[in-house]
Amino acid sequence: LAVPYLATAIHIQSSSSPLYVSVAQDGLFLVTSEPDTVAGYERVILTPNPVEFQRLYEKVLGSEPSAAGDFAEQTKTLAASLGNLVVVRKGQVDTISDGTQVVQCSEKGSPRRCGGQGDLLSGTVGLFAHWARIAEQQLSASSGISPLLLAAYGGCFLVKKCAELAYHKHHRSLLTGDMLLEIPTVFQTVLEPKP
Repeated sequence: LAVPYLATAIHIQSSSSPLYVSVAQDGLFLVTSEPDTVAGYERVILTPNPVEFQRLYEKVLGSEPSAAGDFAEQTKTLAASLGNLVVVRKGQVDTISDGTQVVQCSEKGSPRRCGGQGDLLSGTVGLFAHWARIAEQQLSASSGISPLLLAAYGGCFLVKKCAELAYHKHHRSLLTGDMLLEIPTVFQTVLEPKP
């Protein structure tokens, strides 16, 4: 029952609005079932974990991605096949592509993965995409990298850095809520410009 409504919401947001749509978890299940739901909408950001990436890759390209293959090339191929939307392939190194460019976030992160990290990433990437849209002309001119790729990289960096800091405090009892508490620290020490 929810699938048609979700598909409609993604379609409406993607086609008629300047807003970006970050899709995770159940949304990725829908996209894997019906890739045309998002194909060609360049303001869509998919954030699959390794299993979700494999399923989506198989559905869209008709073959399984090689475990020993080039993650950057596989991510770029999938993003291009979906009409140059952004794919954030989560992993030890997050691989991000819009079908033409690839960036990777190799920030340390945490050895513990906990439920809710993907939600934090999806929300953060959505927020950073909004900020990137506001600063689009400056970002394109200064870096040569798509503002949307920079937004996705920024989201990956923030979440991994928060996970690292929270893990040092909580070790194996780390929860996503602990990571949220580290956001101000990461912004103050890493992301905000120094005077």
